[in-house]
Amino acid sequence: MTTKVRSPKWILRLYVWSITDYIRDNPDDDVRRYRFARSLAALGRTESAKREYGNLLERDFRSADCHYELACVAIKAADDATAIQHLQNAITYSPDDADCLRLLAKLTD
Repeated sequence: MTTKVRSPKWILRLYVWSITDYIRDNPDDDVRRYRFARSLAALGRTESAKREYGNLLERDFRSADCHYELACVAIKAADDATAIQHLQNAITYSPDDADCLRLLAKLTD
């Protein structure tokens, strides 16, 4: 008997579906909003993810995590200039972040 393996994306879709109303009703829950944005990005819903990360950055522009995630979204869209800008912002606020430093070095080589 063969077992079909389901894509883990169905879990993300379920999460996004289940938390959408919560996010709308609780705009100050930055942790859940960040997880929501990451899930949107993982599902390929980049415009929605960028909007959510942008909302988070409006509340705290110094969020290195949001800048890093926006850089990753920009890289997937082949927008290296935007990615570099977000990585530089992330490094400004978190200068020892190895992932940011590594990704910036890769883009600027």
